[in-house]
Amino acid sequence: MSVVGFVLDWQKKLGYREDPFIERPKKKIIEFLVDREEERERLNLFVIKQERFGIIQGVRGSGKTTLLNWLSQQLRFSFFTLKVVRISGKPVTSSKLFFKTLLDAALNPIEKTMTKPHEKLKKDELTPFLLQKLRKKRVLIIIDDAQLLAKENRHLLQDILHTCPGGQVLLALERVLKEHESYGKDELKVVLEDMPTAALRDLIQKRIELVGGYLTHPFDKDELNKLVVRSKKNPVRLLTIARDRAIELSIKAGPPPKPPKPETKHVEKMQQSLTGMKSAAGKLVQKSIKIETGNSGGRFSIKFVDEEPPEPPTRRWKKEKKEKKKEKKEELDESILTSSTAADAELLGEIVTNAEESVEDEEDNSIEVEDVIQSLVEELDENKR
Repeated sequence: MSVVGFVLDWQKKLGYREDPFIERPKKKIIEFLVDREEERERLNLFVIKQERFGIIQGVRGSGKTTLLNWLSQQLRFSFFTLKVVRISGKPVTSSKLFFKTLLDAALNPIEKTMTKPHEKLKKDELTPFLLQKLRKKRVLIIIDDAQLLAKENRHLLQDILHTCPGGQVLLALERVLKEHESYGKDELKVVLEDMPTAALRDLIQKRIELVGGYLTHPFDKDELNKLVVRSKKNPVRLLTIARDRAIELSIKAGPPPKPPKPETKHVEKMQQSLTGMKSAAGKLVQKSIKIETGNSGGRFSIKFVDEEPPEPPTRRWKKEKKEKKKEKKEELDESILTSSTAADAELLGEIVTNAEESVEDEEDNSIEVEDVIQSLVEELDENKR
């Protein structure tokens, strides 16, 4: 008789760090996107060409909001050239909140916090003031759930499209009505169809792997195909069904499988690349890298060992050439020193000889002078007598 263990944290039991099936994940939406390449390309061209009006149409849960989130993230650093205004939720149905959202985008920081010119205007002067401000800007207005737009809001959007040359309006809605055609020509024409089964399987796998899970665990291929059929290929509905089924399977499922061991050829390639890195280091003392494969999960360890690498032949040849050049220089310096010393000794001898002769001459001269003086003294004495 099998015993069913009690599970408190189903995410931990399945190896997840967090819930992978939430509709709006915390991470960048680009990491969760699958398929829809053509639609993203059209949105990109819509912005680049500065087309005035476009519609994204699709049933609830088909991925309209996901595409808008992707577009907003791509344009998050474009505020110097393009102002993006994203409106969804309650402001769509409230004319007051809708107008305030657009006004905040039109005012600069000083006008918002200090001068506040809009507070000095009358009610009937606010709309012309807003249009005048938007007329000087390039602005993209993105509206989700646009089928809920109030009548006053629709009229304001029409005024923006007719009077502001830098204004673009993008609506996401479930069904296009005649009132939406009054905005102008739909230059986007994006209709979200059902996603292929393979793309929906990739969506589940990508979400599971991004939170630390392994492939599509706890779903096998057949189980996942059944979930896709039940969801009628609707991404949001698939996430809801998959979450409920994952919680059910967590009670009976075993621990998440471990990744397979890496193949030997991959380790060999890494060894070769690291050996090349070692030979290219070019240092007298460097660290050599050695890989040892372990027995647990195909892991490998890297060890760093100090060693003195052999000197390359080219470097040894240059060193010997330098030493020979040094020896030749020393021999030349010694010969020059020897010859110069001999010449200096000969010159010094001549100087000493000349000095001695001059000294002798001076001594002779001094003797003659003394004799003369002595004779004069004697003559004076005789005259006195």
